[in-house]
Formats: sequence, structure tokens, C-alpha cells
Amino acid sequence: MRIPAVWTSTIMAALIVAAASTDAAAMRCREGKGMVGEGDTKGKVLIECGEPDNRIIVSYTYNPSGQAMPSVEKWYYNCGDNRFIYELEFSSDTLNVIRSMGRGSGRHRCE
Repeated sequence: MRIPAVWTSTIMAALIVAAASTDAAAMRCREGKGMVGEGDTKGKVLIECGEPDNRIIVSYTYNPSGQAMPSVEKWYYNCGDNRFIYELEFSSDTLNVIRSMGRGSGRHRCE
């Protein structure tokens, strides 16, 4: 049975989109000596990977006394020349998503 060209193009496009997915379940850091994954705490990420290159607080919640507390925070690690920049998204204290965000620059700090 021959597959029509329209279906072949659709299947190829779907495979390309799936292959370009940028979510990762884990990230190596500190030149391969540390590893973090979804479900880890901010504390573990700091121990394994060190301070991020950048932090952005996306949203806040307020405790009963009215004090603003970060509820969603994004940390960025630039892994160096010809390697990726990783975005780690935390909800409260838990790492929920790791995304690669394109190529980094400078010294290598991840593996």
C-alpha cells in the first residue's frame, strides 16, 4: 500500500516538531559532577549546580501576614560555548520543568 504524499509530509512535520521538543527531565551541571531532575528542591539544585546565572520571579503568593512569597521562579544556567542554556522552573520549592533555551556562550559549566 502506498502512502499519499500529503500524509508523508504531515508525518514528517510531526516527527520534526517532536524531535525539537526542548523539555528535559534532568540536567547535568558542574562539569558532570552534579545532576538535578524534576521534583528536586531549590536547595538540592544549589548544592549540585551552584548559583544560577539569572533568576526571575514569575508570580507571587501572599502569606497570612500579607508578605509576598515567590510561587513560580525561573532559574537560568548558561552551560557555555556550543552548549545549552537551561531554564529551571520552580513552583514554591519544587523543580517542575527543565527546558533547554538555545545555545550558551562563555566557559563550560555543565555537561
